[in-house]
Amino acid sequence: MVTKESLEQEVGVLYGKIYGYTDIGGDSVLEMMDEWLEQDGKYDLFMEYICEDKFNEDTSLVEVTELINLLHHILDGVREEYNMS
Repeated sequence: MVTKESLEQEVGVLYGKIYGYTDIGGDSVLEMMDEWLEQDGKYDLFMEYICEDKFNEDTSLVEVTELINLLHHILDGVREEYNMS
């Protein structure tokens, strides 16, 4: 069963993978991520997670799943930009 906690862990893992590219691309990696999050209206949701290390009680599983899907796209974009697999 999918729980908010398991989704929170997945967000953390994906963010860790994206953040890992700052070794190569510096702050531009995070700026790229922020732009994508803002374009898709997920920036505030992501900041909620970053600041609290979890989502608020009123955050739905659908919202978190949408964020996870977006983070997958961002990770793909970062990999493509910095030519790594």
